[in-house]
Amino acid sequence: MNPTDHERFELEIAAFLAGRLTGEECEALRTHIETCESCAGVVEAWAPVAAGFRIAGDRLLAPHPDSRELLRYARGETAGGDSLIEHLKTCPTCLLEVEGARTVPAAKEVRPSLKITRYVSMALAAGLVLGLGLATMLRDPGTGLALGHGATQLYTLEEAVRSSNDATVLEVDRESTVLPLVLIPAVPAGAAPDADFTIEITDGQGDTAWSSRFTAAELNRYLEVSGVLTLLVPAQPEGTYTLQLASEDGPIQEFRFEVRQR
Repeated sequence: MNPTDHERFELEIAAFLAGRLTGEECEALRTHIETCESCAGVVEAWAPVAAGFRIAGDRLLAPHPDSRELLRYARGETAGGDSLIEHLKTCPTCLLEVEGARTVPAAKEVRPSLKITRYVSMALAAGLVLGLGLATMLRDPGTGLALGHGATQLYTLEEAVRSSNDATVLEVDRESTVLPLVLIPAVPAGAAPDADFTIEITDGQGDTAWSSRFTAAELNRYLEVSGVLTLLVPAQPEGTYTLQLASEDGPIQEFRFEVRQR
């Protein structure tokens, strides 16, 4: 099977787990999963997340608070109210905005043009729809969600909304098999839809620990729907890492983080 077909099946996994893939497409993906260890692993890892997304999807896709309200809350000008507090528990986009405003004294709205709708295309990659579900489930401590082995939480790369030379410290469960990361990729405004971008994580020795490729269209779809990009990275040993977003012309964005086991 050629890579193009394999990539197409990867894009259909989200719809498959959400119960939206039917007919010949569903049967073709089932057949592929039986012979593809990589896709079978993705399905196994994401299945509980998909179930959680179906339970809390309405809450996830609820309208976001006005950006000005978030800014007032971040500055301590308002208590926020129960609805805002509950929203921040399950929305990494708005939480990033609040954290950014608290960190940068002169912060302005970092989400001025973000328009979230209740429509989510099931044709998007698995990381989009299920990544949203992951953000919801893992932000809510009441769900008790576990991926693979051990409790999992969503790790936010804080440098996504502020400038810092410090590494974000991620306290990781020793038994966890995945490292979910969320960031805001800085896609150049003039990038062609089919422009290729690489996200690579390197360890302290400069060796590649993980990498993935995206087109500008794919990254922009993530931002349009959720405002963030959620990555499901295999668990990494303790140490300092660098995550870099790069185009064919060179590096665009770089985040440093440290993994500590607990």
